[in-house]
Amino acid sequence: MKSIIGSDESLTLRIKSELSAICDGSKLLPQLFAAMQRHDIESLKLTYDSRPVRLGDLFEVIGDPSPNLVLEGDCSRIVQIGERMDRGTILVRGPAGTGLASNMQGGSVEVLGNCGDHLACNMRDGFVFVHGSAGDHVAGPAPGRQTGMRGGDCIVLGDVGDRAAERLRRGTLFVGGNAGDYGAAQIIAGTVIVLGEIGSHWAQGMKRGSIILSRPTNGAFSAELTTAREYELSFLPLIWRHLERLLGDNTIKLPSSRWATRQLGDRANQGLGEVLTLTRHSYS
Repeated sequence: MKSIIGSDESLTLRIKSELSAICDGSKLLPQLFAAMQRHDIESLKLTYDSRPVRLGDLFEVIGDPSPNLVLEGDCSRIVQIGERMDRGTILVRGPAGTGLASNMQGGSVEVLGNCGDHLACNMRDGFVFVHGSAGDHVAGPAPGRQTGMRGGDCIVLGDVGDRAAERLRRGTLFVGGNAGDYGAAQIIAGTVIVLGEIGSHWAQGMKRGSIILSRPTNGAFSAELTTAREYELSFLPLIWRHLERLLGDNTIKLPSSRWATRQLGDRANQGLGEVLTLTRHSYS
């Protein structure tokens, strides 16, 4: 795994010992720490196991306050990392918990491992890069919200769970592996790209937006799509080049095809979204 976030000046929080309970990480924000003194950071109260605990009791604080934050260790029990983040960078050297980058408004978050459910839910802007896999509801709506991700770019090199990009409003979700059931259900706008397999009932209730699949699907789906027709699409190479820039030096075979079959739907929902299934494959 090659990190795309690199800075000599960063504040590192290293987990002192394995966390045995859930820790609320919503206060672990670069924009907050950049304006604080080191002793104030160590004294910051976090909610751990449903009780307030000093940050310095859980983490070893290394370096000076900076808009670049590094979390080291198993962060799978730390939830809501990067929530409402609007600038700076967060690099997680290990797995991360649920709610990563939820309601994110700017900046960059990178995870050198897997992460839990609700990745980038209600994200408005910024860049999220997960080198491993993610759970359910990636780029979907937060509980109680009507729409999912509303802007920015989210890359997951591995697999994602069920209901990825549900009610996506804007932005791009790229999945290098497989996607679970109900992918892009009720999508309103935006772009979803899946290089692996996609589960059943994908595109159900699709209104607008684009779904780009690297291969024909075999699973059941309930969306009513128009007849597939093959087209040469000049914008596809622009998408591959954009992804190459986002991926940096990370090796992944991206398709370079400009040919795809195009279908519109979900017509049962009067939807005008498009499903593009790549043909005449070649890889960069």
